[in-house]
Amino acid sequence: MNANHPDYYEILQPSPDAEQEVIEAAYRRLARKYHPDVSKDPGASDRMRLLNQAFEVLGDPATRAAYDRSRTPKRNPHSYRVFKPPANAL
Repeated sequence: MNANHPDYYEILQPSPDAEQEVIEAAYRRLARKYHPDVSKDPGASDRMRLLNQAFEVLGDPATRAAYDRSRTPKRNPHSYRVFKPPANAL
């Protein structure tokens, strides 16, 4: 993925073929670790923002399917669509 669209699987750390329950568990685990009310890390707010953005995409099966399609180029590498996160995710 490019700098404008980070790899949400890399952020939440599950496998791209993970079940929905695994995605949710990964989000909850990382949110408990990096929430600004818990973490003393000065970058905790930014990390939590990325976690929320990744979970907004991967946590919804329809949005996740669209994201997955955007990650996999079609047979013609010039014909794939670029994923655009939901407007309220940024």
